[in-house]
Amino acid sequence: MAVSKCVSCGGASFELKEASPTGSRFKFHFIQCSKCGGVVGVVDYMHNGSEHNEIKMLIEDKNKKLANEIEETKEMVQQIGHYLSRLSSGRR
Repeated sequence: MAVSKCVSCGGASFELKEASPTGSRFKFHFIQCSKCGGVVGVVDYMHNGSEHNEIKMLIEDKNKKLANEIEETKEMVQQIGHYLSRLSSGRR
């Protein structure tokens, strides 16, 4: 397997370096050569995949809570229906 090398100095060791480029509202991580600092790539500061998973989990949690509340409401409506039925049959 080929070893990745820096195009500037030939170094084979790389690191992530946090950066806020001028004119940007966002932070990035530069993938740079550990030896000379030559930038070989750029990635998002925040890992979108993990953020999406967190949001997905929050939505799933809210959906479960909402489903439980809907079931509880259905049960209450049924109970009220039974009580009303009993009341109306008792008045006849």
